[in-house]
Amino acid sequence: MKKLNVGCGRDIKEGWVNLDCIKDNGIDVVHNLDSFPYPFKDNTFDEIRASQIIEHLNNPDLFIKELWRITKSGAKIVIGTVHFSAPNVWENIEHKRPYQSDTLDSFNIKYIAKGLDLSTSKTERFIVKSHIGFKYFFRPLEPLVNINRYTQLIYERWFSAFFRADGQSYDLITVKSEKIKVGNLKWI
Repeated sequence: MKKLNVGCGRDIKEGWVNLDCIKDNGIDVVHNLDSFPYPFKDNTFDEIRASQIIEHLNNPDLFIKELWRITKSGAKIVIGTVHFSAPNVWENIEHKRPYQSDTLDSFNIKYIAKGLDLSTSKTERFIVKSHIGFKYFFRPLEPLVNINRYTQLIYERWFSAFFRADGQSYDLITVKSEKIKVGNLKWI
């Protein structure tokens, strides 16, 4: 099982290919994530982690498409970022954009199955599960906000200004086959 730790910085994971834009101890591949294509063959990885990276990229849509290219069908990708309502969302001058629960829905195969194709891409598809994270005394809100997509959207539209989230994460499963039946997937 081949795993990629994208934008690892000092979070070096043993048994993973550690990628960052700066050469340092433990980094296996040095590459700028805004430069395409990435230095990997198609269908290479079974799992990818990308924590606190996507908000720094100039072309996050090309980043997602490139992750799709280098993963195998059924591979898991976990992307973590800052939520748009986080108090520190704009504290880093290098943040290009904030994220919310439905930001990656244009890649979600669920919408194709319902005839709502939101994407300009016709191949790069995922099963997408979103999770909003909280810190400190707002942490008890996390299970309630993440019951399903509707509770996430209600929180973001009506309550996020008062009860600010900290993080946003996405679990993506790469879909490269038309044979997958979306209706049988429990966590869409």
